[in-house]
Amino acid sequence: MRYCGWLLGLLPLVALPVQAADLAKMDRMIRQEPKYEGKPRYCLLVFGPEAKTRVWLVRAGDRLYVDKNGNGDLTEPGEAVQMGRPSPRHFPTQSYESPEVEIVINGHRWGKVQLTERRLHPEFKPTDEYEKETWQRFQRVEGGIETIIRVSELAPLPRGEGKPFAARIEQAAGWDSAGQLAFAARPKDAPIVHFDGPLTLHIATGIESPRLEKSDKPFDFQISVGTQGIGKGTFADLNYSFTGPKGDVTDVTPQDVYPAAEVEFPAKAPNGEPVRAHWTLKQRC
Repeated sequence: MRYCGWLLGLLPLVALPVQAADLAKMDRMIRQEPKYEGKPRYCLLVFGPEAKTRVWLVRAGDRLYVDKNGNGDLTEPGEAVQMGRPSPRHFPTQSYESPEVEIVINGHRWGKVQLTERRLHPEFKPTDEYEKETWQRFQRVEGGIETIIRVSELAPLPRGEGKPFAARIEQAAGWDSAGQLAFAARPKDAPIVHFDGPLTLHIATGIESPRLEKSDKPFDFQISVGTQGIGKGTFADLNYSFTGPKGDVTDVTPQDVYPAAEVEFPAKAPNGEPVRAHWTLKQRC
């Protein structure tokens, strides 16, 4: 879920307080692994407010391994799925998608997980400024691959003694202000993406996510609502609405609820008071 706006100057972001599990101390051992075809790369998904549920994703060769029952054994039948073939419609990029994999652990359904990888078409040669920017963007991404992990049809757990904040949610992680999500070569270095976790605010400005700097020109920025993980690109954006299997749309965030930005600008005079402003961000994007 993102809210857009324009600012002149420097925006400091104050996030909501979060009571979360210490993901940095989480055990990243895998109980059993298959013999992979190709070099494996790892990512760990955790679910729920306290991050008690763990699901490993491993990319190797043309397959994605998903620990869909959360028992740490990736050798079980049905846990290796084939990545799809790219569509020619997306030139100059190619998008490879896995099938949606349903996660059910101890009888609780955690929704469907899908991996998308975007790469430049091998025959792409930039001819204008926009295409050059696209080419340069992929050169800065590890392995030349943009990675996105989505979860849909997730029924969130209650927070404390209250009711769940929504019947179903959708979240996605792939890039944030720290950089682009990339699987790691070793389980102990794997990024951790937290779905259905404590919600907070995050400032983002698109795939590149440049830093906000003082300027006399307007600057387009976005505020995301979601859950912070461990590693680059692990902030899991929460969609502000949920689309059901029959195409019915349900608002996760009420239409009349908006985040507010409190902004402090440097004083115009050397010893002057800073300039403060308040904006309500109403544009969803």
